[in-house]
Amino acid sequence: MRWPLDEVPPKETLSMSTPKLTDVARLAGVSPATVSRAINQPAIVNAKTLERIQQAIQQIGYETNTAGRNLRLRRSDALLVMISDAPSRFFSQILMGVEAEASEAGYNVLVSNTQDNPERGRRLYASIQQSLADGILTFGGHNQELGDLIRNHPIPIVGVNEHLEDLPVPVTTVNNLDASRAIVRHLLELGHRKIGHVTGTTTLSSGRDRLEGFLSELQQAGLAPTWICNKHYNVESGREAAGEWLCLTDRPTAVFCSCDEAAFGFIAALQRKGIRVPADISVVGFDDIPLADHYCPALTTIRQPQRELGVTAVRMLLERIHDVEADIPNQRLSGELIVRESTGPPTN
Repeated sequence: MRWPLDEVPPKETLSMSTPKLTDVARLAGVSPATVSRAINQPAIVNAKTLERIQQAIQQIGYETNTAGRNLRLRRSDALLVMISDAPSRFFSQILMGVEAEASEAGYNVLVSNTQDNPERGRRLYASIQQSLADGILTFGGHNQELGDLIRNHPIPIVGVNEHLEDLPVPVTTVNNLDASRAIVRHLLELGHRKIGHVTGTTTLSSGRDRLEGFLSELQQAGLAPTWICNKHYNVESGREAAGEWLCLTDRPTAVFCSCDEAAFGFIAALQRKGIRVPADISVVGFDDIPLADHYCPALTTIRQPQRELGVTAVRMLLERIHDVEADIPNQRLSGELIVRESTGPPTN
């Protein structure tokens, strides 16, 4: 909504505390990225748009952090994306949103795979101190060494998809708890009572939250999990879990895999042994990567708002770059259950 420039919106419409960049954007009727560009690169912003933004800044009393503005004298117009493991199809979709929003704000995007190597991560964080990048988006959590660096240096940083434990870093994620509960409800509605779960990496917040949602919804239905297999977010974990499922004497009739790639590995390994999906077992994934709709059978899964995660993360990071001390709340986005061919009623 664009507010008339001679009328400040009601207080409850804007942030209740110190005015933020997003408040300026709302009042001026533009995106946060456009406000960021107007502050940092006013020469490339349309004159009328720039005037509207400047008036909005004055009306609500928005001020950028003085120390942060001084640091910006050496800005690089680049954002660094750190991925802690080999880029997956899931992360590639988020990156599309990151690049689109960053480009609109006048920033380039640098992508680096840390390969879970602390020393490589340290070198990347050091690049911020050298003004080679203005801020960091970190995908996939962190380790202790990098956590110490973040605590000791006021680096503009936002977490994507994973909470950075015990660190003052804002994050944007899907609501993993609610999404996992929706999966269990779907399987219960189909008539399944023996339900198993192939977890994601439980050292990561997403893996723990999906497990918690799975367990809490079963408990609410008065059921206990038939089988829990602790694995990781990859195809190999799905194949390994299928081997373990085949050895069970009391097999679950439905299995929730914590990511689509694990579900693909699980289904493929079972099909090689003559197990039919969903006739013999129902399987659900998580993410809705592009292949999910084209797999055989098409995969029932949770659709994460991947592009929106990327856009939201960049907007949060721009806010932090303009004011490194800004209080930026975490953003939890909603997932959507997509029902396809891999789930059905249990056979007796």
